[in-house]
Amino acid sequence: MTFAIHHIFIQIYIYAYIHIYICMHINMYTCVHEYIYVDVPESIRGLMASGYGHCSFAQTWADIVDSPDVRKRYRSGGLGKRMVPGKYRVWLCDGHDLCHGGVSGEDMMCYAFNEKLRSFLPLGPNSKVKFVTDGFHNEG
Repeated sequence: MTFAIHHIFIQIYIYAYIHIYICMHINMYTCVHEYIYVDVPESIRGLMASGYGHCSFAQTWADIVDSPDVRKRYRSGGLGKRMVPGKYRVWLCDGHDLCHGGVSGEDMMCYAFNEKLRSFLPLGPNSKVKFVTDGFHNEG
């Protein structure tokens, strides 16, 4: 390996190290949101509708289960053939999440749960990903 190539790799490594250090010690939420797209398998990437990468879902599974309107607001299920064991196994759609740009109750914003990062990857509205098929309609 030539000196120039070796030097470039060292610069990339130092940049990545500094960026991760800043993320861990200053602004963890932004960094997790930024790095959530790193290493997304093709089976999950194929579900992602364009224009929804800015969406986020900050609740935990405990928050969801404890929600008084859990049966009206949320739907979840397995990813089936798109599952990535140990990383992506389930999806969640939220009827109150307006990130899809629609009206509450008319569509649901859907996410895949990343088990390693313990965070939700935005996929897009149910009208695009077609997870919920039970005629969901939420009165709010």
